[in-house]
Amino acid sequence: MLHDPLFSLDVRRCDAGTVVVVTGELDVASAPQLALALAHAEGEVTVDLSGATFADPASLRVLLAARDSGCHLRVLRRRDGAVARLLTLTGTEAALQVI
Repeated sequence: MLHDPLFSLDVRRCDAGTVVVVTGELDVASAPQLALALAHAEGEVTVDLSGATFADPASLRVLLAARDSGCHLRVLRRRDGAVARLLTLTGTEAALQVI
């Protein structure tokens, strides 16, 4: 896997579940890394997108697919910015548990 200076993903496990922290640009090139992290996540899963500076529909597909496959998913995001805009414009804020 190539190192992307504009994207990082950190997975932390705790008693309550898994926290996936995304920093930088979440796009078609980096979405497969998120998908892999979610596929191996255990318990309640919190995806922290508060450090994401960009997100595209590929990232949204990953989140929705994880939810549809039974992943107990929560999404943490900033109130403004590209991620908030994407979730609002696509109406997926209601489909995902956004906090």
